[in-house]
Amino acid sequence: MWSGSIPTLQAAFLKIMSRPAPSLTIMYANNQAFVSWPSSVSGWILQTNNNLTTGTWGNYAGAVINNRVTNSTSPLNLFYRLAYQ
Repeated sequence: MWSGSIPTLQAAFLKIMSRPAPSLTIMYANNQAFVSWPSSVSGWILQTNNNLTTGTWGNYAGAVINNRVTNSTSPLNLFYRLAYQ
Protein backbone atom coordinates (compact mmCIF):
# COMPACT_ATOMS: atom_id res chain seq x y z
CA MET A 1 0.00 0.00 0.00
CA TRP A 2 1.38 3.40 -1.04
CA SER A 3 1.29 6.04 1.68
CA GLY A 4 3.21 8.90 0.04
CA SER A 5 1.93 12.33 -0.83
CA ILE A 6 -0.23 12.84 -3.85
CA PRO A 7 1.76 14.76 -6.46
CA THR A 8 0.37 18.10 -7.54
CA LEU A 9 0.53 19.64 -10.96
CA GLN A 10 1.97 23.14 -11.21
CA ALA A 11 0.98 25.15 -14.27
CA ALA A 12 3.58 26.97 -16.34
CA PHE A 13 2.77 29.39 -19.10
CA LEU A 14 5.22 30.29 -21.82
CA LYS A 15 4.89 32.98 -24.41
CA ILE A 16 5.84 31.30 -27.66
CA MET A 17 6.95 33.60 -30.43
CA SER A 18 5.90 32.79 -33.95
CA ARG A 19 8.52 35.17 -35.39
CA PRO A 20 12.22 35.49 -34.58
CA ALA A 21 13.54 38.56 -32.79
CA PRO A 22 14.38 41.48 -35.06
CA SER A 23 18.03 42.11 -35.79
CA LEU A 24 19.90 44.97 -34.18
CA THR A 25 22.18 47.16 -36.25
CA ILE A 26 25.07 48.87 -34.48
CA MET A 27 27.14 51.48 -36.29
CA TYR A 28 30.01 53.55 -34.97
CA ALA A 29 30.92 57.07 -36.15
CA ASN A 30 32.38 60.19 -34.54
CA ASN A 31 32.69 58.58 -31.09
CA GLN A 32 29.01 57.66 -31.14
CA ALA A 33 27.36 54.24 -31.26
CA PHE A 34 24.09 54.14 -33.21
CA VAL A 35 21.85 51.19 -32.31
CA SER A 36 18.71 50.57 -34.33
CA TRP A 37 16.20 47.95 -35.43
CA PRO A 38 13.47 48.13 -38.08
CA SER A 39 10.97 50.92 -37.43
CA SER A 40 8.10 48.60 -38.38
CA VAL A 41 8.86 46.38 -35.36
CA SER A 42 6.85 46.98 -32.16
CA GLY A 43 6.56 45.24 -28.80
CA TRP A 44 10.31 44.95 -28.19
CA ILE A 45 12.41 46.88 -25.67
CA LEU A 46 16.14 47.57 -25.85
CA GLN A 47 18.17 46.25 -22.94
CA THR A 48 21.84 46.67 -22.00
CA ASN A 49 24.42 44.80 -19.95
CA ASN A 50 28.06 45.70 -19.27
CA ASN A 51 29.13 42.24 -18.08
CA LEU A 52 27.76 39.14 -19.79
CA THR A 53 28.99 36.80 -17.06
CA THR A 54 26.45 38.25 -14.60
CA GLY A 55 23.45 37.78 -16.86
CA THR A 56 21.96 41.00 -15.48
CA TRP A 57 20.15 42.96 -18.16
CA GLY A 58 18.39 46.28 -17.65
CA ASN A 59 16.11 48.35 -19.82
CA TYR A 60 17.89 51.05 -21.80
CA ALA A 61 17.46 54.30 -19.86
CA GLY A 62 18.01 56.79 -22.68
CA ALA A 63 15.69 58.07 -25.35
CA VAL A 64 14.53 55.64 -28.03
CA ILE A 65 13.26 57.46 -31.12
CA ASN A 66 11.84 55.43 -34.02
CA ASN A 67 13.63 52.30 -32.76
CA ARG A 68 16.98 54.09 -32.73
CA VAL A 69 19.32 55.19 -29.95
CA THR A 70 22.58 57.11 -29.91
CA ASN A 71 25.23 56.54 -27.24
CA SER A 72 28.53 58.22 -26.63
CA THR A 73 31.18 55.55 -26.57
CA SER A 74 33.11 54.79 -23.39
CA PRO A 75 36.06 52.55 -22.55
CA LEU A 76 33.66 50.07 -20.90
CA ASN A 77 31.90 47.20 -22.67
CA LEU A 78 28.23 47.64 -23.34
CA PHE A 79 26.12 44.86 -24.83
CA TYR A 80 22.66 45.26 -26.34
CA ARG A 81 19.69 42.96 -26.90
CA LEU A 82 15.99 43.23 -27.65
CA ALA A 83 13.49 41.68 -25.23
CA TYR A 84 9.83 41.09 -26.07
CA GLN A 85 7.44 42.84 -23.71
